[in-house]
Amino acid sequence: MPVIKRIVYLFLFTFLSLSLHAEETTDTGSKEKQYYIVEIILFEHLNEEGKNDEFWSRPEVFNTDSMNHIDISPSDKQLTDDSPALAEYNINHRSFRPLTNGIAELSKENYKLSDSAGHLRYSKNYKLLAHFGWTQRALSKNRSLPIRLTTNQFASNLIPKGELKLYVSRYLHLQVDLNAAQCTITEQTPDPDNSINSTECVKQNYLFKQNRKMRSRELHYLDNPIFGLLVYITPFKA
Repeated sequence: MPVIKRIVYLFLFTFLSLSLHAEETTDTGSKEKQYYIVEIILFEHLNEEGKNDEFWSRPEVFNTDSMNHIDISPSDKQLTDDSPALAEYNINHRSFRPLTNGIAELSKENYKLSDSAGHLRYSKNYKLLAHFGWTQRALSKNRSLPIRLTTNQFASNLIPKGELKLYVSRYLHLQVDLNAAQCTITEQTPDPDNSINSTECVKQNYLFKQNRKMRSRELHYLDNPIFGLLVYITPFKA
């Protein structure tokens, strides 16, 4: 009798395991056939206290003579990275460029967060950096490609660049991998043998890295001391 019980228990355990696996496969498979509209608002906190947090990377010092020769045009290596991406969005030019089939820019008349963007645009505490959106198919983490954010400025303006990646793993996830650099010009002690004072650029890097589980039709807020993201995802039937 105990042997029969063990066989029954083993059968039930195997059946439940296969059922759960089938359910997970079906759920993931159905979501991979789903398209989503993703709307993003990226903004900067104007509170200077966050920039002194110990989280940020160590400053690097550059001579401004070499900084003047850095190419920050659209031909910059960051903008021509060979790594695959769904699309590129240039924050400075507010231009969206699809790079693969099946990706489309969200038109402004279909924005859901226009009121939020308006409040940020006229706020004294925040600076609106970007408001854009796109439509894409939801794929697994290994198959999904990111949206690449680019910028053609490196100066006093603190504008992040990097990647935003939407993928599905039982739930929707948004992976944020952004960084920004700010250059502060400082004067050095004059050289007696040189009539021109030398200057330095102290480069401070700021990172914004998060991986957040998402639900569609819910407004999500991702934050760090420097930047913030508002994210709204809507299911879309092609």
